[in-house]
Amino acid sequence: MQRDLIFLAGEYTVSAPLVYQRDRWAHTNIARKLEKNEDGTFCRRGIAEALRGGIYYAGVSDDVIRRSNLSMFATGEFPCWPDPCKMLELDDRHIVMRKCLEAGFGTHDVFVGARSEFQRHKMPWQFVLKTGNEHQGQGKHLLNAHQHETPDWDGLATAEPYFEGESVRILLIENDIIALRFTNPESWIKNSAGADVEQIPYVKGGQLVAHATGLQQLFEADICGCDYIIEPNGAFRFLEYNHFPGVGSCDDAIQAASRLFRKKMDEVERKASGVSLSG
Repeated sequence: MQRDLIFLAGEYTVSAPLVYQRDRWAHTNIARKLEKNEDGTFCRRGIAEALRGGIYYAGVSDDVIRRSNLSMFATGEFPCWPDPCKMLELDDRHIVMRKCLEAGFGTHDVFVGARSEFQRHKMPWQFVLKTGNEHQGQGKHLLNAHQHETPDWDGLATAEPYFEGESVRILLIENDIIALRFTNPESWIKNSAGADVEQIPYVKGGQLVAHATGLQQLFEADICGCDYIIEPNGAFRFLEYNHFPGVGSCDDAIQAASRLFRKKMDEVERKASGVSLSG
């Protein structure tokens, strides 16, 4: 059978085994550039194929490839999960943070704006500046108000106080709640590349979980990761919302993500079987 559905993934732990069980599905890296065929189907650059639907799960650092692929899916009759239009709305991490703050999910003062709007003298003595659009610690600068020059940046950036404490992510996969702790003795950025990740208990019905599930509802997300610092006194500080969180860090996450991906693959298959594609 011709493989006419595609799973673009950045983390193969969960997605690859699911794809290899199905004849219609192909599996490829999220950074692969897609092109549109004359008949309205899609193909991977350099491969003669007619893709009629897909799963697009994972961020990719190349803004051009990511936005190009999502934009093509959003403008065509291409069954895709997650909704590519919604993913484009969430594509800029700083705009996402602004939406979180406007909806009342801020736990401390956060600056979101352009370089020309930034007033360093209003920042605390030690603060974190986030530039660019990558996750896993990329583009983060720990600055001391008296010792460092402020980097320049294009577009938007986020700045907030630096908090000591544990780095925790609440991973939400539909109704499953998984708490993860990140540790990294090599960096002040606990969830950067090379971090150790462990599943930890969480308080059911607690304020932290309520905050994270509120964000999930705000963005109507099937899956998301909400990052926090838990201070020594138990207070939590909301740092970031992730719409493509990693799902391979523990058995509970793998099982929950497998259930979700399997369900979404079924939905894409049904829609693609009856779709009328146009150029």
